[in-house]
Amino acid sequence: MTKKQILVVSELLKERYVLSKSIKDNTQLLDDVLMSADTKRRIRERCGLKESHFQVIWGLLRKKGVIV
Repeated sequence: MTKKQILVVSELLKERYVLSKSIKDNTQLLDDVLMSADTKRRIRERCGLKESHFQVIWGLLRKKGVIV
């Protein structure tokens, strides 16, 4: 994985951890909120990526099975 991919995955995991403190008993809801457009936007902004570059990285992570 590239440094940018690792950065996106680390931000995704951090976001999941933060959300899991609020959403404790419903993993489906947690996953839905984690994969929402707002959450992806926050991750993209924290990583300092343009939307098009972020979408490419997101697609590669899906292709590699990192994101399901």
